[in-house]
Amino acid sequence: MCGIVGIFQYGNRKVPIDPKVLIAMRDSLSHRGPDDAGIWIDDEHGIGLAHRRLSIIDLSSAARQPLSDANKQMYVTFNGEIYNYREIREALLKDGLEFLTQSDTEVIPNIYLKKGLDGIADLNGMFAFALWDSLKQQLVLVRDRLGIKPVYYTKQNGKFIFASEIKALLQHPEIVPKPDLTSMMHYLTFKTTPHPHTMFANIKKLEPGNYLICDKNGNITVKPYWNATSPNRSLNDDITESEAVAEVTSLLTQAVKDRLVADVPVGAFLSGGLDSSAIVSLMSSQLSHPVKTYAIGIKDVEGQNELEHAAFVANYCGTDHQEIMVGWEDVKNYMPQLVYGQDEPLADPVSVPIYYLSKYVKNDNVPVVMVGEGSDELFFGYDSRLDFFESFRKNWQPLLNFPVPILRSLQHLAYSGQFLSSSFKRYGEIFERAANRDALFWGSTAFKESERNDILLDSLKQNSNISQKLLNNTVMPLKHLLPNADIGTQVTYTDLKIRLAELLLMRTDKITMSVGLEARVPFMDYRLVEFMLSLPLSVKLSKGNPKHLLKKAMSGIVPDQIINRKKMAFSAPVSQWLNQGMMPYAKQLIFESKIWELNLFNEKAIRELVQSHENRTCDNGVKIWTFMNLAMWYDHWM
Repeated sequence: MCGIVGIFQYGNRKVPIDPKVLIAMRDSLSHRGPDDAGIWIDDEHGIGLAHRRLSIIDLSSAARQPLSDANKQMYVTFNGEIYNYREIREALLKDGLEFLTQSDTEVIPNIYLKKGLDGIADLNGMFAFALWDSLKQQLVLVRDRLGIKPVYYTKQNGKFIFASEIKALLQHPEIVPKPDLTSMMHYLTFKTTPHPHTMFANIKKLEPGNYLICDKNGNITVKPYWNATSPNRSLNDDITESEAVAEVTSLLTQAVKDRLVADVPVGAFLSGGLDSSAIVSLMSSQLSHPVKTYAIGIKDVEGQNELEHAAFVANYCGTDHQEIMVGWEDVKNYMPQLVYGQDEPLADPVSVPIYYLSKYVKNDNVPVVMVGEGSDELFFGYDSRLDFFESFRKNWQPLLNFPVPILRSLQHLAYSGQFLSSSFKRYGEIFERAANRDALFWGSTAFKESERNDILLDSLKQNSNISQKLLNNTVMPLKHLLPNADIGTQVTYTDLKIRLAELLLMRTDKITMSVGLEARVPFMDYRLVEFMLSLPLSVKLSKGNPKHLLKKAMSGIVPDQIINRKKMAFSAPVSQWLNQGMMPYAKQLIFESKIWELNLFNEKAIRELVQSHENRTCDNGVKIWTFMNLAMWYDHWM
């Protein structure tokens, strides 16, 4: 895992690239790559690439990046891991291509030489990379299928500039940070900024499963090379439960095996829940030495610790196990680093325990860990998802069977209130969404759009449905590819595009990499994702039993005590932290912030929201945390 940056001066190649600027950009990412650094500039073509290295595969200096093919036609700066690089390398050697290192990076320029952009589909891994094609004089930017690794870019003043993190882009003297107000509204709802936009105006993130080409004239083309669903992949409508269970077991076992590829130690986060226990159990069965496992607990908050379950699994698997504790004082100490490390605010307080656990692991000389992100989304582990399915079955599904003209009539009647009780008015929005065939599933939100309106000044409330429109556009490709996709597929697809790609996976990447720790995500193996999206909801769920398939698949691998116990989400108790003593600090961050100069927010409404939490009349912990992070972000970057 590494940090990548680059500048392509397509508009004025007569002006040489300033190596000091490129190095400043590169070294702002030294936390991502503490082991080595490299730079390559071709002033004739106006291209400069740079790299910070975290050495994981081929630890020698020969694997230093930027790296080229043997004939120096293609140059690459790469962040991530290619798990099947040995197989690709062997095939390319048989085709006569030459390799100079044992690095996984070197397969990228060589497979591009052999197959062009079609070669991206052969890569199994997590990655973001830039490749300079000297033959076509074009820059290619690629992000992995699920978005485990980020890459950001901007185009201005005849330059295309990219980096692993936004902070590196801001090292360029021509890039001035400005807030993107539309993205700010999306953040308040989704707790993150959905691609392709960011919280910074004129800075974008590449969508997962896409590549970008910037040609010699500065023309940009963005195209998908993969989608989570495809009409070319058949749906498994007739699959039996036992067949599905066997396939999940096989795919997850292979995913863990692939992610053991490294020339350094690989450990694991172990919460004691099913997901991390499955990973640790599968790791232990494939290694000849004890896995190093790490758990974290929350101080002074009842019902928030799984340490005893983590210890039980560690003992069962014979791991080398360690644990630490954090409390609300640790939150306050970390907040200034959090806002810098994330670049954009991510309204998930779990970032705090992840940071302290990552720091502990890195100090224990383990540079790679496996984590359990993605399981809850694939196998429906959240109670909120199960509640949504029940609501859809009872309420939405019957309503969607009504003809649109009838729904429109009911909508107008509800909004007008004529001849009907006042309580009927609240159904207007429901009838309208049904008539519009709007996306119904929102995932985990901080402020619903109506709640977001409550904290905005009146002049800004006219665009109250922008997040609904974004959600509709997110689901649209699925409806085109698989018009008959059931509600379970729609829910997982939405989670993959927003919650996972831009919140949970970004949380994991930004926090672990802030201390130079690489996190690998077996549940985000694209083959497992494709398979789960091919299954009907009736196979994934059994009588509302969360993670039904995963529990069956891990039977005999994970102890029954873990499989059968009630799920406890790996969370950070922000509401309790606020009640324990963090509220004065939160109020200081919010009400002394410069964010009020934007004239966007209703201060009275925000104060009432905080007050109702202090009075224990309403749990607004998530909303307060979301706004607190936004205020800190604005103060730091603007």
